[in-house]
Amino acid sequence: MNEIWKKNREKLLARMEMFSAAVLFAGKAPIKRGDENYPFSPDRNFYYVTGIERENCILFLAKTRTGVEETLYIPRDNGVMAKWVGANMTAEEATAASGIENIGWIDAFEEEFATYLFRSGVKKIWLDMENREWHVPLLCGLQRRYTAMHRRWSLGICILCSAICV
Repeated sequence: MNEIWKKNREKLLARMEMFSAAVLFAGKAPIKRGDENYPFSPDRNFYYVTGIERENCILFLAKTRTGVEETLYIPRDNGVMAKWVGANMTAEEATAASGIENIGWIDAFEEEFATYLFRSGVKKIWLDMENREWHVPLLCGLQRRYTAMHRRWSLGICILCSAICV
């Protein structure tokens, strides 16, 4: 089954320019009240390229001179919380479902993302902005830092507004 998601990622990567990256978010279940949430449904763009139906996951794709980078970031094991909210997906389960070999932890995403951008020569980032936690000041700050480090290039930040693969 994960061959479908691999082919969908290949379609997206074929549409991306060289030295570009894409970040897609699974999303979070909306809060109903207190500690109760509405049922979760993953972001359609995220699901289209991963097949993952879990919240709080991020897919990072990049296309540079060294090749294609695919990393799926998932939450760590939630230990005793699993008793009440269910167990988090393991790295092995994530790979089996999506076909993505490189699995990282969600709490390491921001640092790994910034490090990759600054070291790889990425010139354009495609962001799926359904994740409303990524505010414009953060993106502008990232763009300023990148430009200061790579004075010859500017970093283009593009927003995915509709379905990414047709």
